[in-house]
Amino acid sequence: MGVRNGILMEEAGTIPSTPLARARLNLLKLHLSLQGVRFRAGLRWSCWWSGGALTAGSRLGVHHKTIFQGLGSVQIGDDVTLGYALAGFLGTPIILQPRLPAAKIVIGNGSAIMNGCCFCANEEIRIGAMCRIGANCYIVDSDFHGIRPDERDTPGKTAPVVIEDNVWLGVSAVVLKGIRVGKDSIVGAHAVVTKDVPNGAIVAGNPARVVGSAYDRPSDLRTEPGE
Repeated sequence: MGVRNGILMEEAGTIPSTPLARARLNLLKLHLSLQGVRFRAGLRWSCWWSGGALTAGSRLGVHHKTIFQGLGSVQIGDDVTLGYALAGFLGTPIILQPRLPAAKIVIGNGSAIMNGCCFCANEEIRIGAMCRIGANCYIVDSDFHGIRPDERDTPGKTAPVVIEDNVWLGVSAVVLKGIRVGKDSIVGAHAVVTKDVPNGAIVAGNPARVVGSAYDRPSDLRTEPGE
């Protein structure tokens, strides 16, 4: 028995063999299905309440509480997953927040957004296809106020964020305004990305720096004779 995209799956050789176990499995499946319906309804209701616009492709899976906040738009592609039962941060919702009327958040086909993520846009956040965004990640396209002490009441600088296809953000990674994260790259857990990330790069730290390449074969793995 396993969980895939938030839905319990029966794997070969693991189907419960007793009536009680099968009944418990069926009840759990029903619970997860009804929970998904509730989460999808909550997302659409919060969009309506905020006055924004939400468009979603086919086979959207909403497996965690997801809240829409703002006056802008969220565009979700096909086969996107929002939340996962085993991703932790169960008490922290996913926040999709296009604040201003012209602001936009785009999530590409096949991407998975884990529990507790917050995407906050004054202009645009664009996530490509087949991305894996770990739990509790923050992506923002604005400073939201000035940097200098005498400018704290000003709106601050804003610049679009682009996460290209097949990017993996580790848990609690932060991506700041104006950043382009190149395709196939990996951002380590708790990294703070302040500069563009090249295609296929592995970055880590605060501020994030390149520590490797996803295109390289591991060179530090040795096998002793007989292994």
